[in-house]
Amino acid sequence: MTSLQTADGAAQAAGAGQGGSAEGDARRARVDVHHHYTAPEWIDWAEKQDIVDRKHLPPWTQWDVDRALTLMDGAGIRTSVFTVAMLGRLQDPKLRKESARIALQAAGDLADSHSGRFAFYTPVFLDSPELSTWSLGYGMDDRGAVGSACGPV
Repeated sequence: MTSLQTADGAAQAAGAGQGGSAEGDARRARVDVHHHYTAPEWIDWAEKQDIVDRKHLPPWTQWDVDRALTLMDGAGIRTSVFTVAMLGRLQDPKLRKESARIALQAAGDLADSHSGRFAFYTPVFLDSPELSTWSLGYGMDDRGAVGSACGPV
């Protein structure tokens, strides 16, 4: 049984308990299009590169799939679409691409392992057309991103 089936079953049971069906109930089928995600795999990589120190990162970067699903289920969110956060302003093009690759790999893996619960946007880097072109191809074509997010990531 998938997490989505579990959530759907719980929503239907909750709806049935209130004298009606949860099917078609918007409170159980919300889509969150502004979910923040900093991949734990990216934080591990970035620490090894001396880019970040996890002890000094904001609380929202301490992302955990079980906490996210619990929050989503409690709020009636079926799917969260997240931006891929990569903290720090890397200047070296090779390091920057590796940073994006690790973050997008993790995002794709998360979306694949929790189909229907998570989806993601691939980043577009406004200061780098080359990296943006690569990110769009890798993120959308190879990893399954559902769209793109412009701006600093």
